[in-house]
Amino acid sequence: MQIPDADGDVPGTNYTFYNTDDPSTVADMDVCVNIDHPNVGDLVIVMENVDTGIQVQLLNVPVACAGKNLRIYFDDEAAQTAASVCSNGTPAINGSYRPDEPLNVYDGLPIAGEWRIRVFDFFEGDSGSIRGTFLWWTPQ
Repeated sequence: MQIPDADGDVPGTNYTFYNTDDPSTVADMDVCVNIDHPNVGDLVIVMENVDTGIQVQLLNVPVACAGKNLRIYFDDEAAQTAASVCSNGTPAINGSYRPDEPLNVYDGLPIAGEWRIRVFDFFEGDSGSIRGTFLWWTPQ
């Protein structure tokens, strides 16, 4: 799925979404993203529960991070934030890391509903693609 390039002051954006009718509530949530992009410093990734409007910024990659591609498992229990470990290699960030904002704001909410993972490209000159995303819920 293409992540369009920014157009002036308007970021390019695309998202994946999940619709579920699971009657459980969230005890814990983790998110995995696999993104190809030639300059990950362009990107911001946001998780959203569409039904409640609650959004969590998973990652605002530092502009100085000029590496390529992201392979991240976002987990509140991880030791470091993803933004703190960026390398200029490929992938720029790879592994299990805490999101910028905690996913535990979703704890206690119904799993049923629509969930989105939105990826924004804030700079012109290159674009990328969402290769895959996954949501893991531990039900209460």
